[in-house]
Amino acid sequence: MRYDETSLKSTAGPSEFLSRATFIIICLFVFAVPLAYSPEGAEFKGVFNDFYYKPKLKASLLLLALGYAFWLASLVQKGSFKIRHNPVFLFAGAFIGTLAIATAISPYPEVALRGHPRRWGGLLTFITYPAVFFIIANTVDTRDKLRKTIYAMLAAALIASAYGILQILELDPLPRDYIREKWWRAFSTSGNPDFLSAYLLLVLPFPVLFF
Repeated sequence: MRYDETSLKSTAGPSEFLSRATFIIICLFVFAVPLAYSPEGAEFKGVFNDFYYKPKLKASLLLLALGYAFWLASLVQKGSFKIRHNPVFLFAGAFIGTLAIATAISPYPEVALRGHPRRWGGLLTFITYPAVFFIIANTVDTRDKLRKTIYAMLAAALIASAYGILQILELDPLPRDYIREKWWRAFSTSGNPDFLSAYLLLVLPFPVLFF
């Protein structure tokens, strides 16, 4: 996808405000969701029932709802509902469609939809990924916006990496749940070393390209 600094210029007024609000929420999503954490879920009780996974899911759904609300409002304000068409959307749709079928025929459809109290990673979580990708593809329309979105992602990855190093050095400043009380491996705010590794590997090409 090519980005042009002069393309899709915003008009002054409410439309510009709504577009900027949408972009800010997108950057907040990219930055905050990987770092979402709540120490109130001790012993899997409380509002989130979890330290790591449920706060991320809740933050994702809240920010997505706000982002889409502002974006749709901006489209209404402009009087234009032009949506970008990208072949990647077909693959993302096929992926989510397959997961939806698997959820429907699962022996435990509720768990497949919402996830488990110790692993909130069901269909509802997977839907957030293409949803945020779709809104980014339709609103991040200049090089400057793209650069700022990547900066937000790299800032979150930097914090997660630094926190993981502190955990290895046994200098973890945040409370842990009972499952991870004795862990020495780096899991940062991901709740699982594998999830942290996957996240950092996905982010790795961007600092390399910038360097």
